Amino acid sequence: MGWIVGVAVAAVLVLACLSPLQTARWWPREGHARTRELLVGPEPACPVDGLPERFVVYLSGVGDIDPEAEPHEDEEWILGEIERARPDTTVIREVFPYAVTNHRALGRATGGSAELAEQAGEGVGRVVTALLLQVRNVVQALIAADPRYGPTYYADLARQVWAQLTEQGYRRGCGVPVTFLGYSGGAQMALGVSWLLTLHHVRCSVISLGGVYSDDRGFAHVEHFWDIRGSRDRIRLMGPLWCPGRWPINTFSTFHSARRQGRVTVVDLGPFGHHGDGGYFDADSRTDDGRSHAEATRDAVLTALGEAAELRGGAGSPSLGQ
Repeated sequence: MGWIVGVAVAAVLVLACLSPLQTARWWPREGHARTRELLVGPEPACPVDGLPERFVVYLSGVGDIDPEAEPHEDEEWILGEIERARPDTTVIREVFPYAVTNHRALGRATGGSAELAEQAGEGVGRVVTALLLQVRNVVQALIAADPRYGPTYYADLARQVWAQLTEQGYRRGCGVPVTFLGYSGGAQMALGVSWLLTLHHVRCSVISLGGVYSDDRGFAHVEHFWDIRGSRDRIRLMGPLWCPGRWPINTFSTFHSARRQGRVTVVDLGPFGHHGDGGYFDADSRTDDGRSHAEATRDAVLTALGEAAELRGGAGSPSLGQ
């Protein structure tokens, strides 16, 4: 077992060092051309009928390790509840936020560590590989929050989101708002991609669920940001700890500016954890009023979507296209 731990630690260090290279390599090869297509491509006719009132784009947490897999059943339950409660809303699930080009992450992300892990036995190999991929996703989220690499990373993520929107009939100028629902590190990705989509004059808002996020420039562009959190969620505290822009002394950061403008709403669910038993998606743990944690989370998300429906351009509009 000792050599397995050693290999895992070495693999984590290698992933941390090499993760920015995937984004840096993608940009000169194809990223700049695809981003140009996204921003200045031909303008199709905007459809008049058949579009929903709102699109919701779900961005999963760092525990999501397979771009081709459906959301976990607990997460899928809440997404299905959104569709049932708001039939005028289209939910997009197909965007994987932790790898450029949205290809399968296993082989590329581990750089051969998956094969080494499998040699230790199927059960151990699976655990080690999953752990490495989750660490890799954490590193990718940190890269996206880094102003040196973030814009390039978000360019591809915006392209992925835009492709899914247009597949559902979305066109520039149609005016249908887009709300990102970002769980854990997905909140950071949602902020980053929002400011690029505003170049299309897309009205964007973000619902963070246990979000780990930085003082991202997206705060200057989104119409509103809902921070749904639990008091026992320690993982979400990584954001205000490692991001100086969220420290109270940085009163002029984009995050604090958005708060002063009333575009940040904090929703405290009570003693909820980040994941697992007692987490946001737990169907067994109960709140004081008898609802399960999953039901309370669903209700908070639906309330935020209801408030988003009442926005009419608001404080976020002047920043469009900046």
